[in-house]
Amino acid sequence: MIQSNLAIVMLGMWMMGAAAHAEPLTDRMQIEVWPDTPAGPATFEEPQEIRERSEDPAVKDRAAFNITTPDLMVYVPDNPNGSAMLVTPGGAYARVVYDKEADEIAPALNEAGITVFRLLYRLPGGGQATNAPIADAQRAMRLIRTNAAEWGLDASRVGVLGFSAGGHLAA
Repeated sequence: MIQSNLAIVMLGMWMMGAAAHAEPLTDRMQIEVWPDTPAGPATFEEPQEIRERSEDPAVKDRAAFNITTPDLMVYVPDNPNGSAMLVTPGGAYARVVYDKEADEIAPALNEAGITVFRLLYRLPGGGQATNAPIADAQRAMRLIRTNAAEWGLDASRVGVLGFSAGGHLAA
């Protein structure tokens, strides 16, 4: 009896952790995927970094490297229809290229009424666990679905869209 009650309490605490970011969504809101330290090792000699790779100031082409703090960037449509899309950009599991493979698709999805959550996920190797990307994607999906009602979303209308390595992650 005590063991089953303990299991129920632990499950409730785990579920509350998934609901830690249930404040109202705003456009370009950033949500940390993990409330504390992400699961698994995360050590790099270099700090987390965003690099602009384009030489043309009119063309954004940023990529993230050495990611230790995965997060979601939210793109809220003007007329939300209750559906959401978790977008996982690619980058050959060496970087996350989020302008060309996520942020540029958000306006089209927003125009269709879809709320977009772009995932900046940890990369395998270099001090990270090999399962870091999937752990981050699963956690992100759990956050979205757990908080769906508070965010005006339908938990049964949440999809995932990935590009390149992010497509592999989404599958």
